[in-house]
Amino acid sequence: MRTQTDVGRMRASAARRELAVRVVACPAPEIVDFLIPVTSPLVIGRGGPPKADESEPAIAIADPRLSGRHLALVPAAGGKDQLRLMDLDSKNGTWVNAERCQSAALGEGDIVRAGQTIFVTTRVAQSHFAESPAEDLIGQSPAILAAWELAKTGGERGVPVLVLGETGAGKEGVARLVHRASKRTGAFVALNGATLIGETATATLFGHEKGAFTGAVERRRGAFLEAEGGTLFLDEIGDLPLEVQPRLLRALEQREIAPIGAARPRKVDVQVVAATNADLAARVADGNFRGDLFARLSTWVVELPPLRDRREDVLRLARAFSGAAEDAPLFEPEAAEALLLHAFPFNVRELRQIMTRLALRTTTPYPIEDVRAVIAHAPSRSTPRPAESALEDTQPGLTTRIRRGQRPTREELVTLLEEHGDNVAAVARALGRDRKQVYRWLEHHGIALRNPGE
Repeated sequence: MRTQTDVGRMRASAARRELAVRVVACPAPEIVDFLIPVTSPLVIGRGGPPKADESEPAIAIADPRLSGRHLALVPAAGGKDQLRLMDLDSKNGTWVNAERCQSAALGEGDIVRAGQTIFVTTRVAQSHFAESPAEDLIGQSPAILAAWELAKTGGERGVPVLVLGETGAGKEGVARLVHRASKRTGAFVALNGATLIGETATATLFGHEKGAFTGAVERRRGAFLEAEGGTLFLDEIGDLPLEVQPRLLRALEQREIAPIGAARPRKVDVQVVAATNADLAARVADGNFRGDLFARLSTWVVELPPLRDRREDVLRLARAFSGAAEDAPLFEPEAAEALLLHAFPFNVRELRQIMTRLALRTTTPYPIEDVRAVIAHAPSRSTPRPAESALEDTQPGLTTRIRRGQRPTREELVTLLEEHGDNVAAVARALGRDRKQVYRWLEHHGIALRNPGE
């Protein structure tokens, strides 16, 4: 049986986009964050004498709660984008998304717990971008590395960059990455479009001369001139007042601004990074955002994945936020699993708050009871989707319990299916869980779909 040090050679020979599993928690700290490509059948366990007919590759992990041959991972036949997991009659069992499984189909983002070791199904990254904890760029998932690499290229090319992503996903951090990559010597200036209101919006962005209007007792440079030679970050760009948008378009296209009361325009050299969690195309269609400005801002688009789509980064981020030592266990295994399965409606920002609250409650390793208690008081989406609203009206507390890793009863699943017309995808979205997990619950309870809505 191979040891964990042999994984590097397997990794080097793997196809760039093959499915893999990343070790995100383990009593052997030296292999935490290790990526294990799965390009052929692979056995994972504690190690021991191989069987006489054993020919498949194997990885030995120093986890006392693993069986010698604990589980096997096999790429799905026929080119399917899945791995097949099989428990090899292990003593302590194998858990997939908090459900004990003898076998399961794994897709990207699934959580596997075996012994005290936790894996997340992921891919071998195409990006060569390296994370930078010193610059608050923490993560190893293919999606976030690709986004950071795209942002870096946008900075190097000096074009306007539009950063899309949910609340708390790290848009300002990406804007700062663009600024660093641009090698510009000017300042990084940040403004929130939602705070630019009325007559002061134009002055805040473009400045004004002394006496230009009542109350203008002195000259104001404005954000563009403050960022001269540097980067201007316009957060919540979707909330920028309509009357200001033509001026911003001119600044982007002509590289000049017209301060209020100025005799002539002024040339500026500023790279603009805009960000929003809104659907700008929909706002253009509604007449609340200019289409020409949207087109200009979309020269270079960086889309940040939500934290629930980069679960392999959750515990790495948690450790960075807590300041814990690399070789000290931060969570009990079941607690780490519960955190990984949380929906994180407010993304990295929410995880930071969760870690702050945990530090006030208890000491490491954090137990499952404290993690569940903190998650239970985490904020929900401020504007839930219609499916979630309808579900929460009829099933108070159910979505919260399931998002914390608890399995719904047969009666609850039947009710959820009725609410959503037997549409498994809609039920999965409402619960913040993967569709494959809902199918596993259906199979466990022996529930057949009458009118599948997918």
